[in-house]
Amino acid sequence: MKINIILLVSFFSFSACKTNDEERGSTVSGTFTLFCDNSSYPVVKVLTQTYSSLYPEVVILVDSTNGNSRLNQLASLNGYSAVTSRKINTQDSLALISREIYFNQFHFATDAIAVIMNKSDSMTQKNHDFFALLSNCENGNAVKICTDEPGSANNLTVKNLVPEAGKCMSQWLNLHNFKGVHNYVSQNSGTIGLISWSQMCDTGDPEVKKLREAVAVVPLFGLKSDSSTFYPVQSAIADGEYPLTKKLYLVTTEPFSGPATGFAAFVASSEGQRIIRLFGIQPASIPTREIIIN
Repeated sequence: MKINIILLVSFFSFSACKTNDEERGSTVSGTFTLFCDNSSYPVVKVLTQTYSSLYPEVVILVDSTNGNSRLNQLASLNGYSAVTSRKINTQDSLALISREIYFNQFHFATDAIAVIMNKSDSMTQKNHDFFALLSNCENGNAVKICTDEPGSANNLTVKNLVPEAGKCMSQWLNLHNFKGVHNYVSQNSGTIGLISWSQMCDTGDPEVKKLREAVAVVPLFGLKSDSSTFYPVQSAIADGEYPLTKKLYLVTTEPFSGPATGFAAFVASSEGQRIIRLFGIQPASIPTREIIIN
């Protein structure tokens, strides 16, 4: 009788452990939510779709709502992940740890913020000192700046690079997404649009080529040169010449080795970094190419 009781207890203990493992999944199975800013959604979409095609038992729910609440969302929900341009600092780290939420983060790519203008606008030929324009925004000028959302990664990046711009951001036009910015700039002269370069290089979207041809990308003075101008291309980002760049970090708060951990490993792998490179931005590590000569 004692043996039967022991066996019965062992069976239920095994069943409970098995159920918990099944509920939380593994690195190649399970479900998690990935938060990201709208400006990085094209890259995130391709990365998540590729990973899910490799591992069909992984379901990734992508939430691309306003980017200024990423850390709050991670703090309130365990087992989730986020792509953010804001690196978790010491103060944020202590706040998370105080709530027994332990995170991992790593830099996986560097994107650029493209400055676009109406093709018929003569300013596309002369206004390369965008930083001076932002620094003197309170003095008044005829240029109207368009962006996606007030708390977007693009706006926060510009504010960090040019603190004076924060005084005028309340006057910027918020057009919700990069297509809205494109459309407004293409139809209105004397306007400047700020969008992520990876969005302009999203070859998987048939509308992108059409939108890109409707506006002009403005070259900006390089960080290492006060006479040469650079477009937000991959080489200028890699060389540190293009002045408007933002690092992208992948943060996970998964308390076990589950699907978010597996996805993070994929993003850091050579396969994930090659996908990032296709978007015209700079991967954190350059994937190697092996050539066999017979």
